[in-house]
Amino acid sequence: MEQVRNRFFSNMPPICLELTLDLKSSKNLSTIFLLTCQKINFVSLFFLRIFAVENLIIIIYMKRLFSHSYIILPFLLAALLFTACKNKSYTITAQFPEEYADEINGQTFHLFSHLDMENPMDSAVVTDCKLVFKGKTDSLQVVFLEGVDIPIFLEPGNIVVDFDSVSVTGTPTNDDFHTVMSDPQMEKYTDEYQTLIYSLYSFTEEPSEAEQEAVMQKIDSLQQLAYAYLSKQALAFYERHSHDLSGAVLLAMSAQALSFEELDNIMKNADPVISSFEPLAKAYKEKQNNEQTKAGKHFLDIPGILLSSSEASSLAALVNGKVAVVDFWASWCQPCRQEITETLIPLYNKYGKDVVFIGVDVWEREPGAVNKAVTDLNIPYNVLVTEGTESTEAYGIASIPQIMVLDANGTIVARDLRGNKIEETLKQVLAQ
Repeated sequence: MEQVRNRFFSNMPPICLELTLDLKSSKNLSTIFLLTCQKINFVSLFFLRIFAVENLIIIIYMKRLFSHSYIILPFLLAALLFTACKNKSYTITAQFPEEYADEINGQTFHLFSHLDMENPMDSAVVTDCKLVFKGKTDSLQVVFLEGVDIPIFLEPGNIVVDFDSVSVTGTPTNDDFHTVMSDPQMEKYTDEYQTLIYSLYSFTEEPSEAEQEAVMQKIDSLQQLAYAYLSKQALAFYERHSHDLSGAVLLAMSAQALSFEELDNIMKNADPVISSFEPLAKAYKEKQNNEQTKAGKHFLDIPGILLSSSEASSLAALVNGKVAVVDFWASWCQPCRQEITETLIPLYNKYGKDVVFIGVDVWEREPGAVNKAVTDLNIPYNVLVTEGTESTEAYGIASIPQIMVLDANGTIVARDLRGNKIEETLKQVLAQ
């Protein structure tokens, strides 16, 4: 059961938004953890910004008056400037739950631009469980309130952040984005998803492999439905926001649900404000690399250090023209460790004479951790230690463990394998 739990939670891309407010557990009493955030709405909302209409009316009126009298021009220019300044003004009001009044009042929070998450662009003190930021903006920006990973679209108007309902509303873009994030159909998929997960724990006894597999198949089917829906709604939202950052943000959040072809077509024709948004550009690069290393493609070589000898080596040198099982893992990754002990080592003992098993160590957090893990887990096959993120970026890997099978020609037969799927794939390759 533990294997199923770890397998699912590590590999299943999230499809719902869950936020936890835990003011008491943080030193600055401002911690809100964003777990996931992928909900899309297909309802198209069209907004006519009042300030644009006001400016247009004044400009037209000015042109008419020019032919009659120039004496009123200074007053009209002043009115236009006043309107323009007024329309650039924004207010962000963040409301905390009243129950935290004694602890939250007097605390200072910072506001950050997505372009610089190190240096705050503004700060405010909580008064009566409320934070208020005021300023002016010439264009739509993406900002984040300290401790909150939900985007706020900075634009003229009164923006309201409500922690009780976990919402950002009050202006056209934020309202549209909130509608998207609160989509009822995605809520339905989320509920079904949670029900299936909980069903894994509802067995009076340890579920059999057949029972576990039946649940996992239902989960896989639900994911396909959710992703198909999410993709459709993400593209619809992008059509409404193809020239502002909200479109880029939602595409980045929904990238896993989009096919490579869909995202590729968007990025090749995107407005610079969209294509230059770093999280989206990164997601697109992962899609590109994943496409280049999908099943049917030849594997890419990876340089590293062979753990057993501390000498330079590479993935190609270890594969050496044989059928291979390649596992991208890290010592701190519990699902990785479980897959190694419960699946890969038994398979190595069974197929080790005909198949090369290789562990590619990635994303290590502490020096020497991989040595300890190999000893603790009694890993009998070669481990190639890599640094940085180049190896995982080359394969478009967003989560680990990532296990793939190569045939003797170096072709990737399958990837994203877990559990019984590894041996099933091995048998097919060895039978050829």
